Amino acid sequence: MRIHMKFKVVISLLVVSLLGVACSNSRIKQGVQVADKFIENYYRADYVQAMEYAEPNLAELVKEAQQAVDELPEEIKEELHTLSSEIEVIQKEFKEGDSGEVMVWYDVIVPADGEIINHLVTVIFSEERQKWEVVEIR
Repeated sequence: MRIHMKFKVVISLLVVSLLGVACSNSRIKQGVQVADKFIENYYRADYVQAMEYAEPNLAELVKEAQQAVDELPEEIKEELHTLSSEIEVIQKEFKEGDSGEVMVWYDVIVPADGEIINHLVTVIFSEERQKWEVVEIR
């Protein structure tokens, strides 16, 4: 009977620790998804959509990029959208930081000239707005 009770305790502790890992992995996945959506929209020159995934200060910078594009001549805008539709974004790796932030590394391949641009996108969960937000792209 005593062994049976110890077995139940061990199983209970194992289940609790596995649930903690599953919740943490789910949490990290949510942050990675936001980073993916942000960088995909950003490089597709869909700045309005990219702003949805950015914290307010970064969203303001993205808004400025949108305004700059809006001021371009129509033929240049069309060329920009054509080129941006060919860009390939490859997620390389991600990890959770010490403060709960999620960092995601990407290779962005520009087919027109074969250039590969490396980026690190950092996202945090905003308690104030109750959602994941991109706080940095470098």
